[in-house]
Amino acid sequence: MPDWIAGHEIELAGFTLTLLVTIIGWITEHRSAKADDEKRRDDIERVNKQVAVLEKQANEAAERNRVARAALDVSQQQLEVMRSRLEIERETSARQPVEPPYVPPWRLSWVKGDTYALTNGGADTEYDVQVTPPEYSAAPLPMRFESIGPMSSVTFLIALTIASPNRNVTVTWRHGDEAEHRSWTGVLPTR
Repeated sequence: MPDWIAGHEIELAGFTLTLLVTIIGWITEHRSAKADDEKRRDDIERVNKQVAVLEKQANEAAERNRVARAALDVSQQQLEVMRSRLEIERETSARQPVEPPYVPPWRLSWVKGDTYALTNGGADTEYDVQVTPPEYSAAPLPMRFESIGPMSSVTFLIALTIASPNRNVTVTWRHGDEAEHRSWTGVLPTR
């Protein structure tokens, strides 16, 4: 055996050197790959944070658009009522000034899940607002709000059940200094 080793010293030295260089190369490559993985994780985390910020901004913009649409709908309803009233006044040739009729300012919209929003699209603050859900819903008690300002909305939770006869929600409120409460019934929008 020693004779064989003596005859193959150069090959053994070459093999040992090649093995040593290969092991060092593997170690270096492993460290480099580990550093690259760490950098990729940091990049992915940074991108995820940016996506979360953009989603939040998009949700806020959608909420502002929803409130603006509600206000526009109420304004259009008020405009139609005033136009019809003006037409009636012209036809009857009434000489006394006519106060435009009061149009309920409410709009219902779906927010997410079983959460809905009630928007006051009018120009006045409404007081003692109460939202009464449909019978047999998971929110059997009316929800009360002290006041809802103009162009503002409040959210509430109503989970309809199979036993709920309809999607009607009744809103009662006091307008300005009036002592009597007014009432309006709207239908919960579908998702």
